[in-house]
Amino acid sequence: MKRAPGRDWARLGPAASAVRESAERLAREEFVDRVWRRDPFLWKSDEKHREIIENALGWLDAPSEMLRRATELEEWAIHARRGRRFVVLCGMGGSSLAPEVFGRVLGRPDAPELIVLDSTSPEQVRDASERIDLDATLFLISSKSGGTLETISQFRYFHDQALRRSGPPERAGEQFVAITDSGSPLEKLAIEHRFAEVFENLPGIGGRYSALSYFGLVPAALCGVDLPRLLERADEAAQACRTPGLRNPGLSLGAALGRLARDGRDKATIVCSAAIAPFGAWLEQLVAESTGKEGTGVVPIDGEPTGWPEDYSSDRFFLYERLDGAEGAGEADEKLDRLAQEGHPVRVRAWRDRYDLGARMFVWEFAVAAAGAVLGIDPFDQPNVQESKDNTNAVLAGFGKTKSLPRERGRRAAGGVSLHGETLERLLGEARPGRDYLALQAYVDRSPRNEETLLRLRRDLRNRIRCATTVGFGPRFLHSTGQLHKGGPKEGVFLQFVDPGEGDVPIPGSDFGFATFLEAQAIGDEKALRSRGLPFSGASASGPSADALSAWADRVRSALEGRK
Repeated sequence: MKRAPGRDWARLGPAASAVRESAERLAREEFVDRVWRRDPFLWKSDEKHREIIENALGWLDAPSEMLRRATELEEWAIHARRGRRFVVLCGMGGSSLAPEVFGRVLGRPDAPELIVLDSTSPEQVRDASERIDLDATLFLISSKSGGTLETISQFRYFHDQALRRSGPPERAGEQFVAITDSGSPLEKLAIEHRFAEVFENLPGIGGRYSALSYFGLVPAALCGVDLPRLLERADEAAQACRTPGLRNPGLSLGAALGRLARDGRDKATIVCSAAIAPFGAWLEQLVAESTGKEGTGVVPIDGEPTGWPEDYSSDRFFLYERLDGAEGAGEADEKLDRLAQEGHPVRVRAWRDRYDLGARMFVWEFAVAAAGAVLGIDPFDQPNVQESKDNTNAVLAGFGKTKSLPRERGRRAAGGVSLHGETLERLLGEARPGRDYLALQAYVDRSPRNEETLLRLRRDLRNRIRCATTVGFGPRFLHSTGQLHKGGPKEGVFLQFVDPGEGDVPIPGSDFGFATFLEAQAIGDEKALRSRGLPFSGASASGPSADALSAWADRVRSALEGRK
């Protein structure tokens, strides 16, 4: 069935009545009115959670509040862009994903190039350093807590370079801008090092809900994004999300997400038009980190090639963010229509243009809050994120004493790759179609070649096993899907690949470099996964990243061929 452009549609199939029942329950419980009144009892009743929730709903007012500040922020950005050809953003999770979306979807070609560095891969750090002209670069150091070790390490690295070039510390500081919460260690550091500017964010906004606050909008302004236009769309969406009942776009979407997940269709498969594809990575973090806890959750599947009905099992819910007139829309429309005909639940949201990004961000934030109420969890905490950080810190503390990492002895394979943990044949044999998902965790640089290698591999795995697949570059995914992996449903089957590349990059003031840091993070996360008895297979290499990753991907395919 061919759909007219610019039209939203939803076909939920046999699940429609259950979803409607959940939406009506939310309406009866006055979910909308109580959200805007900041009622924590919508989600949890104990004191600890109530305190978290009461300090996490500042995002509701962000569109209107930031709209009042938009002109001032744009004027600042015009001044800050002068003489700059590059902006390097050092940040993780909520501090990096929204800026990347704004830069890639709405950035102007005459604005400075935005380089988002949310990695400890020495190759990626080295690549960023070699791409820029240091004298023509502005560095954004972005962290809500102000103590994110990856971000502080990146700051030390680039500040040391600026010091070497500029001489007096106050001159080096002129190239740095901080975005953080009031009173954070980063604010103190920025004052000490005489940063050019410090943006104190609005209070009460968690990292993954911060896209429409300074964390997203400062880099967006530097990319030349029309902030009033973006925020007016977001504010329109916020007003729509004040509508009581089933016509509220956030409530209806959230009810579907939560109810379908409860009923087994918990793989929320995100399909985006190519021109707005980076939106999916931001959405992945919002959904995974907000819902993946207490043994339940919605598993976001972003970036997986869209297939035909025979490629999928019965655990999918398809969410299509469709930009009118976008390249490839015809084929995507046909596939989504076929999926709906075969009984898979499908929702399509039509974008008028790219500036609908602001509206969609707000609606999704509201929807995830509603899904949390359906699932009975607190969508604003992240109880399992700290565990991998603690494991990493323990590994690094051990390295400080012994100058070595606690690597497990591996089995040698082709291409200079060694394997440990479960054998690939056994691991892939354990994957249950219709329930499990395969998580490819790659601690390598996020180069186009590596992205393509992993894309091909996930398509082969999906088509052969009919399990959903995810790809995460480490340590980036630790700040997005990492919470879901450890706190969500026990459905993950984990394939980890680690290759720091050739040569380390020292971190000034630390007794370890980025390569050691990267490997310690992989070891720490592996420990957290295996302590839960989750299926895990690890691989590591010492050769050039792209070649080693390709060799490992071939090894996985060989195991796939032997799967019964």
